[in-house]
Amino acid sequence: MDYQKQELSNAIIKIIEIRGIDILKNPNVFCSLLDDIVPKLQRERKIIRRIILGNSGLCNELISLYYCSESDLSMNISKFVYNIKSEYGVSDEWINFFISVFADAFGWCLDNTNGIQLFENEITNNDPWLAFKQKYQIGTIVDATVIGLTRFGVVVEIIHGVDGLIHISKLSKKDKNEISDEYSIGDIIKAKIDSIDFEKKRVSLKELI
Repeated sequence: MDYQKQELSNAIIKIIEIRGIDILKNPNVFCSLLDDIVPKLQRERKIIRRIILGNSGLCNELISLYYCSESDLSMNISKFVYNIKSEYGVSDEWINFFISVFADAFGWCLDNTNGIQLFENEITNNDPWLAFKQKYQIGTIVDATVIGLTRFGVVVEIIHGVDGLIHISKLSKKDKNEISDEYSIGDIIKAKIDSIDFEKKRVSLKELI
């Protein structure tokens, strides 16, 4: 794919020379120009189109990266890649191709991708909900730790920093009138995630027998 990557990079350089970097503020026009210059590279243009048409904010980030100082470039690229992964679920192969194309077009010197992984680790450590979002979904079975008992049910910790509720109607113990008689703080409960509300940061689960 090296030949195709170079062709796309050259096409982007040409577009920027003629229309300026702000052409990325209009991603539809940018993609149409790319179609005209390299019509044969359908698969490769699809990668570019999929990413930059998904959100205009990414195009603004690309423009910022174009003007970014060399000292800040690695971390800012890492943030950009992380945003793509988080929001659009694009494969690593496509992301690497996309970054390589624009790296050549913008004249970046990228010698490794360690910064990307380090940035992802930093983000997920600081925000456990991002780590949760990457690894868990509705239907996932977990071993959750009881951290609270209420009249509504049992509060459990799924991972550090992310709690969930097993409603009384979804507990497996037959005698649910006195939850404290059946469950204790520190108990490990095998449960299935029933629903997730990332906006309100709420998780509901059902205990498995």
